[in-house]
Amino acid sequence: MKRKTKEINSTARPPAPAQQGIVLKFTEEQEEDLRKLALVDHHKDPAEWAKKHILQLIADRKREIL
Repeated sequence: MKRKTKEINSTARPPAPAQQGIVLKFTEEQEEDLRKLALVDHHKDPAEWAKKHILQLIADRKREIL
């Protein structure tokens, strides 16, 4: 008796959907300031540093409102 098996086309993961979010635009001077602040806090990526601090500001304000 033969086993029926499914034919698998691909085992690769499907591509992740593009993340949508807020896009912030900075001047060159502001970007340089962000890089310096991130370095002082030992972060390699200024974008991650900025995201962390923006989220902290949001959390603080939320606590003040509630």
